[in-house]
Amino acid sequence: MSYMKMTIREFMWKYEGGFFGDNTFETACEAGWHDWFCPVSKLEKRLDKLYPKIKVIVQSEKINIDTMFVVFENVCPAEGSLYDRFAIGGMKSDETLYVIVPKSGHKGDKGRAELWGRENGLNGPIITGTWETIKTYFGV
Repeated sequence: MSYMKMTIREFMWKYEGGFFGDNTFETACEAGWHDWFCPVSKLEKRLDKLYPKIKVIVQSEKINIDTMFVVFENVCPAEGSLYDRFAIGGMKSDETLYVIVPKSGHKGDKGRAELWGRENGLNGPIITGTWETIKTYFGV
C-alpha cells in the first residue's frame, strides 16, 4: 500500500477540513495509512480516535509540524487484537523518529502505551506505561 507523505501541518489542515471522510482506498492512503488489517471503511473512525492524540503530541518542542510527517498503521498481532499506532518522521531524511502506540493490542502488553524512538534505533520501546506517560515524555 502506498501512502502520501505530507507535513503534519498539512495533514492537520486536511483532517480538519474533512478531506479524509469518504472511506476509499485512495483517501486512506492520502490520509497516511500505509498498512491495515481492518476494512478500509473502518479507518476513518480509527483516525478520529488517533487525531486528538496527534494534536496533543504536536504541542511538544520535540515535534516540528512543518518539517515532520505522520503515518498510520493498523496492526494485527499474532496474539491479541487489532490496534493502531502512528509514526512521526522527518520530511527530508524520511527517517522514522517516533512510533507511538496509544494502546497496544499485543496480548502480553495488556493494553499499555508504548513509545519507540530513534534514541535506541527503534529497537524496542523507550517508554511504556499509559498515554499520560507518553505525554510526559513529550512535555505536553
